[in-house]
Amino acid sequence: SYNYEGVIIPSHYVGTFDHIYTSLVDHVAVAPHERGCICKLRPCLNICCPKDQINENNLCTQDISTVLRLSSPMINVTLSNGSVQSVNIYEQFVAKSFRPCTVMFLLAPEFQLYENGTLLSGFKHFDRNDFCLMLNDSHELKFIVSPINCDISNGDAMQSIAKLAMLFSIPFLLLTIAVYLLIPELRNQHG
Repeated sequence: SYNYEGVIIPSHYVGTFDHIYTSLVDHVAVAPHERGCICKLRPCLNICCPKDQINENNLCTQDISTVLRLSSPMINVTLSNGSVQSVNIYEQFVAKSFRPCTVMFLLAPEFQLYENGTLLSGFKHFDRNDFCLMLNDSHELKFIVSPINCDISNGDAMQSIAKLAMLFSIPFLLLTIAVYLLIPELRNQHG
């Protein structure tokens, strides 16, 4: 078994790993170490910045006042019976310092965080790997959601290239059709 912040993790949830994840898909090699799967036992939440840090201008920073301020950040959580309760993030959830991707966008201010760690915004549910909580310097919680394809800028560039390639190929497609229609010898199966 493995002890993680006072929670005993059974041996079947413990393994030896030689890497750590830096994003949902990227990982780096490290010395072999034991890790327990705490999220199987308690609900987890991703915190964009490490504990005791806040986001200032898209950078995680820390000072003495930050440590005092963030000792008990509160958030409204929707319980399984439908009631809403204000809870301390670090007591209700296992707060993991993890940013799902580098390019993220703010979620609409209307949301519901559930006690299992999922989030509802509008009509869309987000799993815990799709968003992280970010405390900004105005002492209020901001929620950041990562899109399914985290690398937004490359995705937009690839979509633009694909659109241009299709646009460029249309005249040649029309020319090919015209040649087949104008030359009778090409209208059979062997043409």
